[in-house]
Formats: sequence, structure tokens, C-alpha cells
Amino acid sequence: MADVAIIALQVLTAFSALFVIMDPFVSIPVLLGISKDQPPEVLRKSADQATAVAGILIFVFIFFGMLILDILEISVDAFRVAGGVILMLLGLELVLGFSWSKEDDSKHKDVHAAAILIGTPLITGPGVITTTIVYTKTYFDQYGYFGYLIIIAAAIIAVIVTWVILRQAGRFQKLLGPQVINVMSKIMGMLLVAMAIEFIISGLVVLLHLHLG
Repeated sequence: MADVAIIALQVLTAFSALFVIMDPFVSIPVLLGISKDQPPEVLRKSADQATAVAGILIFVFIFFGMLILDILEISVDAFRVAGGVILMLLGLELVLGFSWSKEDDSKHKDVHAAAILIGTPLITGPGVITTTIVYTKTYFDQYGYFGYLIIIAAAIIAVIVTWVILRQAGRFQKLLGPQVINVMSKIMGMLLVAMAIEFIISGLVVLLHLHLG
């Protein structure tokens, strides 16, 4: 029972991290914008496409992320520090309400193309990729190949919850209002910054230990 509880807690931890970084509430205004004046089916189909793209990318990096790092000769701890910096920048975007990118998503007139842009980089971006690889490596070191099941379960839950939220984007906006959604995104941004600091510190500790011998 204790082992089951520990594994369940780790699945919950990984899911929480992925969900916070995905932050589907940030995608709601974008999704509603690209499906404006369109039939309800367009919004649902766009949500399906966005989460499908996001989910495929997550599983690509679950199974091949460590291999990619090995090919490029990048240590997980170096990637953890670099990813932590990216996570911090993404978190600051959410908290402070600005964007590092000058690209305007509203310029994309094609609904399907815009849905893909929601899938990546809005849902599955550098932060999710970084977290996926780090958790995959962590659980693999602890449990071997069984560790893959933990991160797979967490990713599946995160993608499904994100999909449900995006599919109900109109209802969420009416129920919560844009201000509540904005506050929730800022809270997730603060959690993201805190998570980034943990990534950076843990990675630097290992790198400095190896460097100093």
C-alpha cells in the first residue's frame, strides 16, 4: 500500500507540474479568438487539434528526450538549468502580463494553423518539454523502465484535463469571467517561477559538485 501511495503521489506531482506549465486557461482567449463568429463545432475541433498536437509532442519527448540529449552530449543537469531559466521567463510572462515574443497570434487567419500554434508552443512549449525530460530521467533513475509509466500516466491526465478545459472554453469564460481566468494564470505563473528556481538550484548543485570534484 505504501508503494502504491508513493507512486500515486509521484504521478500527481508530475501531473501538477505539467498542468501548471501547460496552463490551458491562457489558451482560452486565443482559442475563443480564432473561433469567433464560427460554429461551435469549429471551437471543439480546434481544441481537439491543439491538444492532439500538444499530446503527441509530450510523448515524443517522453520516449526520445533522453536519447536526443545523449546524441547532443548534453547532461540532464545542464538541461535542467537551461530549462529552469526558460520556465522562469515563461512564469514571468504570466505574472507580469507581457510577452517575450513579438509575434501576434491574431495574424494567423487560418483556424487550423492557429489551433496548431495553440498546441505548440502555447500548450507544449519549451517549459513542458523540459519538465517532461527531467521527470522522465528522474523516474527512470528511480524505477527503471517502470518510471516511464509514471510520467506517461501524468502526461495522459494532464492532456485530458487540458482538452476538457479547452473544449469548454466558452463555458469557462462565461462562468469564471476573464478577470478570474487572468488571476488563475498569474497564480500558475508564480508556481512556475518557483518550480524554475528549484530546477536551476538542483541542476547547479550537481554541476558544481562535478566541476569541483
